[in-house]
Amino acid sequence: MNGSWKDLSKPAKRMFILFGILTIWTVAGPGLVGLSLKMGNNDRWPPENALEWFGVILGIGGFVFLLVATVISGLIYKQTIPKIKGHHPETAGTKPNPPDRA
Repeated sequence: MNGSWKDLSKPAKRMFILFGILTIWTVAGPGLVGLSLKMGNNDRWPPENALEWFGVILGIGGFVFLLVATVISGLIYKQTIPKIKGHHPETAGTKPNPPDRA
């Protein structure tokens, strides 16, 4: 790896941290929902009491919040990347034209 954590910009660090938390929450969120549903008398949908509803809303809402925050952070990071002069994305993967010989 050429760069290090210290070399990353603030938006890049934020994006990687949010993506890491989102990755963990992808497993922890459904676990929290399942645990919340088991707290009541009936472990099926819909939740019975306020504590079960809180766990379900926190599990699903936390995932949605982290997903949106990660996408927004990625878009902010994309805007902070300096553009390469003379680069044309539509010509990517094509061979350059040979020089004209007269």
